Amino acid sequence: MVFNIAFISQIKYIKYSRSFHRKPKMKNNHGFSNILIIGLILILLSSGGYFLFNYLNKKSEIIKPEDEINIIVDFVKLEIENKKPKYFKNLKKVEDGYVWWITQDGYSIITDSNPAINVELHVNPEMKKAARRPIADDFKELTQIVRNIMQKKGFKLNNLNSNSEIETDMSSKNFTFYDYIQAYEKDGSKCLGVANGDIPPVYSSFDGEDSLVYSFGCTTDEKIKQNYLIHTTFIDLIFSDESYISYFKEDNKNFKKNNIAISGVTISGDRATASVRARRSGWGAFFYKEGNEWKLIHQGQAAPLCSDLEKRGIPKKYHENLWGNSICY
Repeated sequence: MVFNIAFISQIKYIKYSRSFHRKPKMKNNHGFSNILIIGLILILLSSGGYFLFNYLNKKSEIIKPEDEINIIVDFVKLEIENKKPKYFKNLKKVEDGYVWWITQDGYSIITDSNPAINVELHVNPEMKKAARRPIADDFKELTQIVRNIMQKKGFKLNNLNSNSEIETDMSSKNFTFYDYIQAYEKDGSKCLGVANGDIPPVYSSFDGEDSLVYSFGCTTDEKIKQNYLIHTTFIDLIFSDESYISYFKEDNKNFKKNNIAISGVTISGDRATASVRARRSGWGAFFYKEGNEWKLIHQGQAAPLCSDLEKRGIPKKYHENLWGNSICY
């Protein structure tokens, strides 16, 4: 009996001792691996989200030309109000401004500039007698204010639409500009700072006092393109009419197509009207369409003789404007 107990004890000892010498089983690491994978995925997702957020944020920060124009005009307005030149009189934000832009192929295209600003400068009796040097100095100061703002905003000077220098008496007979103009452009936006070259009392403000004006306004490439498609056909007809344009060429042998522009174009069926502008002169023009081709009926500040229109072979139905009124007598 004792033997049996000893034997059994020995067997149990051997069994237990063998279990102590067994090769240990590997731990199950699947849980840790899963956690690691999930962590990596979360990091990637958060990084992707960060870059996506930045991309969308940057995309939302892209300012449309129309919005940038409003910002630029407000900047210029505030800066001029803070740094008033010596003869500063008044500053107005207007809704009926315009931009006259010369294209690379030699056309002058007018678009609206809404909003724009007009800066009025006082004119004293001495300026009317002399060469207006004080006013020219004010123009220089205003030009510099605008130039600084445009450069800070990333705009660059457009030489084709800018004067090379400002004359102290503003008496230059440069028919291309007439005024002192500095033009700027950037990513679909175009702006002009214009120092009015007229000598008082050519221009008078609403209060009845003589004033000189510096104006600033902007437009977009899209507006210029839209007007270009419509205006150029009529500009070609106007400029090719030597019977009228020859008067301008007598005063200036270098009078070119870009010296004229049109605005207020109205097209109705096979008829069209437009206002023609030559910096400081203006007149009306009437057109009709024959087939697919536009033709000039008349241009000028005075109505033509109906008999002259008949001699030129213009049908009688086009002797009336868009509103049924006769354009001839």
